[in-house]
Amino acid sequence: MTATFSIIRVVGLTLLLILPTLFSVVAAASGEADESCSNSSSSSSCTIDYYNEAMNADNVFEIDVDPKVVLDVRADYEKDVKPYLKTGKSTDDFCLVSPYNPEATTWKFVDDVRSDIKWYSVNNEKTYEKYLEHVNRLGLFDAVRERNWIQSENLTVYSMFLIVRSFSKKYQFHEDWSEQVGTQIATFLVPLSDFYVGLAYKDNDGKTKKYDYKLGKAVGLGGGFMHSTGKGQGEEEDVLLCVYIGSDDPKIWKYARRNIDDELEHYMSPSRGFIRNENLKGGPSKCE
Repeated sequence: MTATFSIIRVVGLTLLLILPTLFSVVAAASGEADESCSNSSSSSSCTIDYYNEAMNADNVFEIDVDPKVVLDVRADYEKDVKPYLKTGKSTDDFCLVSPYNPEATTWKFVDDVRSDIKWYSVNNEKTYEKYLEHVNRLGLFDAVRERNWIQSENLTVYSMFLIVRSFSKKYQFHEDWSEQVGTQIATFLVPLSDFYVGLAYKDNDGKTKKYDYKLGKAVGLGGGFMHSTGKGQGEEEDVLLCVYIGSDDPKIWKYARRNIDDELEHYMSPSRGFIRNENLKGGPSKCE
């Protein structure tokens, strides 16, 4: 009797030791979130890594979005930004933020232009609220919650952009967010048109792979995901809605500001609301 009890006890303890490991392996294989810190933590400082098996890459996923809502966003782009593309200037509602600063060479290589990409960020609170409604209707908040990406009761859209380009000649691999933030911040890219130039990315084996943008789909990118505008030439401009969604945790916001302070005139601070870039301190505008 005593021997039998001892065997059962040993087996039970062994299962307790190996089951968490087994569950982690299954979660990773199925493309689910895997917490890299204590499960008992409720803080959004607890970063999460997410493995996408189909893309063999961490912290990236694709979702369906309502094509009718995409058409509504496209209609606003046609009114708000498209008429001003050839001017190379900002508007009252959108700040043209490329290049990101006067010293930037992001979009140039040698003596040639790498791409004609333009980033128009929302530049006042009224425009912010207008496009935030699109974000709600696209289901981007639900997408991060369903995947346990951003561990925060109050999600914050730091900024929104309309990105327009017709060609790209060279890769410029980068990460939108540092690896430390894991999935506490996401960049969503939502195509508003048929696409000619896709997204290039590095998979977990270091290989360069291609992701094709598709109408009715959106892709979310988290910390450490290395990617670049693809290479190619379109018959007309590709148009993306770009959305930065993140945690309201002060530590995560500090990481976010390291990436956005050099590219935004205005943003939504989780604690201070929609404000002018705090680094500008009354200096000249970053908008062209």
